[in-house]
Amino acid sequence: MTDASHAMPALLKRMRHLPARPRTAIPRKGLDALKALNRSLQSIAAVTENAATASSPTRTVEMKSVQQFRQSWQRMKVQDQVEHALQQGPANAGPLNSHRLVLRTLGLMQDLSPAYLHHFMNHLDTMLQLDTMTLPQATKPARGGKRRLK
Repeated sequence: MTDASHAMPALLKRMRHLPARPRTAIPRKGLDALKALNRSLQSIAAVTENAATASSPTRTVEMKSVQQFRQSWQRMKVQDQVEHALQQGPANAGPLNSHRLVLRTLGLMQDLSPAYLHHFMNHLDTMLQLDTMTLPQATKPARGGKRRLK
């Protein structure tokens, strides 16, 4: 037998003897934001469903052509967003500039896998919504503004 055929059972044996790591819990703040997003999406869905059932007694199924139109519209929207971002990129940025690297990555994703780019942009939109929910509300400035030195 080869060394590789002996290595696999030895590796499995070592893995069995490793101590189990405890799972890390989701931070409470992030969990609350996720719950809030879920509730808001459910309430929006309930409102639209109630409006649809009020206008017609039977629930209508969306036509296939409408679904295709919506998907193509979303793809075009993502492509426009990426093209706009690429045009707004820094002109004299160095090769390791983070903004330039992100734009280059988006351009490559658009060329190589538009479907993955669409999925990625949807993911980013969701993350931005969660981020806005977790940010503390803007507080009013203290009365009196800046203090004057005497």
